[in-house]
Amino acid sequence: ASDVYKRQHHDRAGVLVEFGLPGDAIVMSHVGRFAEQKNHAFLLRIFAEAVRQDPRSRLLLVGEGPLKAETEQLAASLG
Repeated sequence: ASDVYKRQHHDRAGVLVEFGLPGDAIVMSHVGRFAEQKNHAFLLRIFAEAVRQDPRSRLLLVGEGPLKAETEQLAASLG
């Protein structure tokens, strides 16, 4: 097994501060190219429901791609 795939440990508090998130945030993330195949629109709609159920929820999307601006607009419109 390659060292590249070994789990890295991060300081949760430091990561929350870095992204300006509250200490009690429930953080989920997705790493992937902003392209139709990744279906970020569906992910955002599902996550909007998660936020309604628990407002502490936060979603971090990481990546680049042709649908990044469109995804950012949808995220803003969903709150």
